[in-house]
Amino acid sequence: QIALIDPATGQERPLPTPQLHSINDLSWLPGKSALVVTGSERPVGQESSAQIWEVSMTGDLLPVSRDLNSYSGLTVTADGSTVAAVQVEWRSGIDVATVRDDVPGAFVELFPISASRAGWEGLAWLAGDRLVHSVIQADVPQIFVTDVASRTSRALTTGTSHRSPAVSRDGRTMVVVRYEGESSYLWRLDPETGRGQRLTDGRSDMVQLISSDGSWVVYS
Repeated sequence: QIALIDPATGQERPLPTPQLHSINDLSWLPGKSALVVTGSERPVGQESSAQIWEVSMTGDLLPVSRDLNSYSGLTVTADGSTVAAVQVEWRSGIDVATVRDDVPGAFVELFPISASRAGWEGLAWLAGDRLVHSVIQADVPQIFVTDVASRTSRALTTGTSHRSPAVSRDGRTMVVVRYEGESSYLWRLDPETGRGQRLTDGRSDMVQLISSDGSWVVYS
C-alpha cells in the first residue's frame, strides 16, 4: 500500500487504494495533489500486468494506460507534463532436443517465442514422451499437455490461474499451483483427465517437489 509521511513529525497515514493489489513504482505529480503509480488490479501472485494510474490524495484512481503491456520504472518531468515508464513485454517458447550418449542433438522448436509464453510458468516431462507446461490464455496461465512426437496439445485446466507443474520421476504423478483469490494452493492433477484434488490449505503454497515414487510432496 501507499503511505504518506509528514517529514516534520514522522506521522504516517495510509493512502487507501483498494483496487490495486500491488504497486511497483510511484512519483509525485508536480503542481497537483496526486501521485502517478504503476500497479495491478489483480491479486498478488497471479499473472499481473501493471498499468499506470493517477492517484488522488483520497485514493481515487484515474487510469493513464489501459493495454496488454506492463509498466515499471516510473518517472515524471519537473513540470509534470510528461510521464516516462519502462514498457515490459514477456515472451517465451519451448525447444526440445533428443539426447544420445548424454549429448543433446539439435534443438527443434515445439512452441515459437510469443506472448502466450509457453513454458514460462513451468514445464516437466510426463510418461509417454509428453510435456506438461504452462500457456498464457486470456492473460491467465493454464496447464497444457503436449505430445512431442505428434505436436498435439490439449488444455488440462481452465478458469483461475494454474502454474508450476511438477511431476514425479516415473512421470505419473503431477502437482500444480492453483490460485484462488489472494491465496495459492497445491492441487494434484490427473494428467489424462485434468480432474484435480486439493492437497494444501495454506495462504501461499508453492515451489513443490515430488518424491521419485510420487507419494510425498515437499513445498513452501
